[in-house]
Parts: sequence; C-alpha cells; structure tokens
Amino acid sequence: MLTKTSLSTLSVVFTLAGCAATNSEWQSVSDAAIRSTLVSRTVTYDAGTEDAGAKQTWFADGTMDWRGQSGLWRVDDQKYCSMFPNDDAPEWRCYDFAISTDGTRIRFERGGRVWVASFEG
Repeated sequence: MLTKTSLSTLSVVFTLAGCAATNSEWQSVSDAAIRSTLVSRTVTYDAGTEDAGAKQTWFADGTMDWRGQSGLWRVDDQKYCSMFPNDDAPEWRCYDFAISTDGTRIRFERGGRVWVASFEG
C-alpha cells in the first residue's frame, strides 16, 4: 500500500529522472565534430527561442550567413565563435555548443542565454 510519504518519494524520483533525461538530450562534442556538424548546413532557430525562424548557414571557408548578413566563424576549445566584420564594434563572441543526441538540433549558450536550432533537410 502506498502511503503519502511513499507517494512523495516516488514523485521526487520521477521528477529527478525527468531532469536527467532532459540533460542527456544534449551532448558536447570535439572541435572537429563541431566543424563537421556545421559546414555546408543550414538551421532554422526554433519557436520559443530568441531569433525564432531565423536561418543560419555555415561554409567550409569560415564564412557564414545569418539572416542575410555575412559573418565569420571558427571553433576554439569546444566553443563556437562568430563575428560580423561590418558591425560597429566587431568582436569574436564564443558560445558553448552542444548537439542533440539524435543529431537533429544544435544549442548555443552564452551568458545565461540559450539558442536552439533545427537542421533543415
């Protein structure tokens, strides 16, 4: 027979299990894997994410297209870095990078902000 205490314990266990599943949805990858994941690929930023609907494409020569604006990209110590030379104050900005375990989405994180995007095709 389940008591009130055992039900509360089960609730905590299932909640923690759900958190673990969410965290395991994403995996960090090596510099080479970040490059191979992005080159010649296009993503659309997910609904509910900052920049929802925006598209971004990466090219092997280190250039990229972000919402029709040309930029540069590189990978440094398992971080994705980008810069837009035509900005008023161009600077490299680096983001923690992760890929979904099913390989269909990527996640960038910087300063407490998170962007999630899905690969096209």
